[in-house]
Amino acid sequence: MKRFLLNLFTAALATAGLSLGSCSDDNDEGQKLPEPNFPAKTTLGIEVGGTCTIPISPNQAWSVSIDRTQAGEWFWLDDDGMPAYTVRGKAGDHEIVICVSDVEEHDTDRSIDITMTMGDQSQVIATVTRGTVERQFDLYQGEESGFGEVTYEEEPVNAEQTTLTIPWKEESMEPERRPIKIAANFQWRLDSKPEWIAELTLSEGKAGETVEILLSGDPKAYPLEDAVSELVFCDYNNNEIKYAFQISIPGCKDKSSMTVNQGTVYTFNAVGEYGKGGIGSTSWTLYGPTFQTTAPMITTDEGSVGYKLFVLDKKEVFEGAFLYSVCNWVQIHENVLSGNEVLVNTEYRLTAEANTDTRAARSASVVLLPAELAKDVTSAEELIEPDPTSYMPSLKEEYRPYELITIDQDAPISSLFSIRDLKGMEDSNTTFRQLTFAQDGQLPEDMASIFGTPNEQNYLMTYTSENSNASIIYDKSLNGFTFKLFNEMFMPMASGESSWLNIRQDEAFKDSEGNPVTTASFDILMENVSEAKTGYIVLYSGNTPMAAICCKTDSGSGADTFQAEITSDSPNSYLELITNDNYSEMASMINEAIGKDLKSEFEEKLAVGSVIYLLTSVPGEAITLTTTEFNPNYLQIIPYEDTEWLTAEPADETTLNIIMDAPQGTTKYATINFYKGADYASGIVYCIPIP
Repeated sequence: MKRFLLNLFTAALATAGLSLGSCSDDNDEGQKLPEPNFPAKTTLGIEVGGTCTIPISPNQAWSVSIDRTQAGEWFWLDDDGMPAYTVRGKAGDHEIVICVSDVEEHDTDRSIDITMTMGDQSQVIATVTRGTVERQFDLYQGEESGFGEVTYEEEPVNAEQTTLTIPWKEESMEPERRPIKIAANFQWRLDSKPEWIAELTLSEGKAGETVEILLSGDPKAYPLEDAVSELVFCDYNNNEIKYAFQISIPGCKDKSSMTVNQGTVYTFNAVGEYGKGGIGSTSWTLYGPTFQTTAPMITTDEGSVGYKLFVLDKKEVFEGAFLYSVCNWVQIHENVLSGNEVLVNTEYRLTAEANTDTRAARSASVVLLPAELAKDVTSAEELIEPDPTSYMPSLKEEYRPYELITIDQDAPISSLFSIRDLKGMEDSNTTFRQLTFAQDGQLPEDMASIFGTPNEQNYLMTYTSENSNASIIYDKSLNGFTFKLFNEMFMPMASGESSWLNIRQDEAFKDSEGNPVTTASFDILMENVSEAKTGYIVLYSGNTPMAAICCKTDSGSGADTFQAEITSDSPNSYLELITNDNYSEMASMINEAIGKDLKSEFEEKLAVGSVIYLLTSVPGEAITLTTTEFNPNYLQIIPYEDTEWLTAEPADETTLNIIMDAPQGTTKYATINFYKGADYASGIVYCIPIP
């Protein structure tokens, strides 16, 4: 057995020796191989995403390879359509295909060695270099249309020749937006911007994508003077690579606006209520009027200065000559709405103290100075100097262009009473005054003797038309007052619905924080009168008679009543009077036609004395309405919006031309309101088009 194993081991060694002795010098057939014929080394360059070919003609079996670690994602060999890091073949003519990635690089040239192996010998036969791509960064200017669409210029901005501009129209209080778009073949980001440019809507982009950006000014950093700076972008991964563009914005030093026109007149009644609105819709509140200004602050040694508002007493001494003095009865309430923006938006509210001088109304003037002038003025006194001709204190010449608003305040009737709307009372043919012996003889003394009132607290109120009306504000000494009614013979008269004479009290209102909005008042009602009448109202505080009012109506409630009729040939138009007897039926009919219940609305308007008509017509028919004489300036169509289908054109003071088209919106009816100065319309025409 030992001899058998020994022989077997010896045979194995012999076989191994034969095998080692025939290695690379022989081919498979035992023939000796020639010396490897490596090709001469070459240097090749390949564009991004391209390929190159190396022809070889090896004289024996071969392999060609690249270092996998060095190749990374950038290089590979083509092995019959498949990526590889080593390819092999037999002797003969071949082509080695080297591929490179299409990922663009802009700063790094990458290269790799191509190694060929034959037998036990290897040699670098080529070095392949992948080149860089030149950066491309294109910025295009755009312009916004009024519909939000953007149109861009066809050619990119030449940074050396063109300055981007933030548009700012002269009349506008804020700059427009400047659209731009950026197209680049590398990843980029915003590097820096001027402080007066707001944060960009987008501040970076990827290679190959187009990014649209809206440039706009930053309200907190608008420059006062025209400014030019740079908008700079850079390579996302290399901030040394920058693309800078000049950009400019107009200065805002001269920008200013206000929500009130020069020559505006604000009217306050004697107790300090402000009347807002027009004829027929005036509302009176203690809150006062408001207006806003917008302008930049300027910096001085004393600090930042914007608009300054001053109020001066202004008394006309004789025609065209005014006496100015410091005003102490108008208060200025200032509220900055714009935070720390450069263009400061400020709201001003004006309130007036009660006028206790029964002898005269009073006026004040509001002077609003821009910052350039305001910086040198610290008090209202500095606005006044003696007039060179009259020597009276007058507004200095340089400040007269900035005299913006006139404030008028009525005088009270007496220590007890003021009229809420004095002009409205006069326009409605209403008289309310203290009785005097010179005008009224013994009447005030008789009233004082009979009613026990102070002689100076006896009054006359006269209604001469259906529209006569006056809201009387009373002194707080009359809070909680009671009243009694007396006829023309000074005999007691019952109050209530059946009485032609009565009082309707209106309580004072306060806002949610408890601040007064209106003052307490009362209206004297003289209704359902067919002939001239006289009566008396006596007001009491507890059991003490405080005042008496002689109330007269000389025309009756039916006098001067609004009337209307169709006087044109309009066969498809109908006009009907709405009364206390038929309003419920009319409201029901209208509800069926337009789906709107107007019953409560009719009740309300009839209760205050308005005369109501219903006008219906087919669309497009011309109607001539002849009415009681009216002032065309006192006509109102309500609602104010969505009534384009209704045309009402006054031809003269008694004629109105009307056309109703088919409503296109949600408003199915409208009213034409005729005012004569009262707080309610004397005549109302409901206009409803029918199919």
